[in-house]
Amino acid sequence: MPIGQNKTLDLYQRIANLESALGLSPISPTGLIAESFADNLTAFAGGGQSGALALTSEINRVTTVATAGDSIKLPVSVAGEQIMVINSGANPIQVFGASGETINGVASATGISQGINTSAVYVCTTPGNWLVPIPMLWSTTPQAVGSASFAIPPHSCHTYVFNRAGVVAATLAAPTAAVDDGNEIVITSDSANAHTLTATGLLDTGSANVNVATFAAQKGAGLSLMAFNGRWKVTAAVGITFS
Repeated sequence: MPIGQNKTLDLYQRIANLESALGLSPISPTGLIAESFADNLTAFAGGGQSGALALTSEINRVTTVATAGDSIKLPVSVAGEQIMVINSGANPIQVFGASGETINGVASATGISQGINTSAVYVCTTPGNWLVPIPMLWSTTPQAVGSASFAIPPHSCHTYVFNRAGVVAATLAAPTAAVDDGNEIVITSDSANAHTLTATGLLDTGSANVNVATFAAQKGAGLSLMAFNGRWKVTAAVGITFS
């Protein structure tokens, strides 16, 4: 039967049928647009761009992130498109773009980290690049680090708590000049171990040749870092020895 000729259907159902035929987002009886969504998603274990979970909906809720850095991938960017990612998992997820594209100017092969319990909207205004406000990526839920080695994502704000019953040897790569300027990373210790943070040639403390921050073997030792011009400015430090 041609759309609209079944007079027994109510107005909203007839509109929904027409929208479906035209490929439009449906309008609910409340007048709100119902966008496509996917729930209970699992980020790709082990991370990386090639195997990352490909997102196909406008609203995406990731509930399983078994390990920090497990990954998802945005669709090919189209001007005017926006994708929401909700991270309800237990760890930060690494978000990649399609091959050759960027997110906030960061290469798609690198990706950016989105924190725990965050909702971020990725918007495309120019094909080839996704934009996302940095504050959306910053989780207020600290990430506990209990592994012997840990690479801190350099392109997003976050708070880390080193709580391993042993030393955590962390590394931090360079932020991207201009793109990452103002990003902040906070690290504190919750174990009596001399953790280390290595950021070779990147830590600006007011002293020359600073590559490593060594934590006092006491709870509460820590430091705060701010990205600027491709380097990390040490804005605060407690119980830290630089070398």
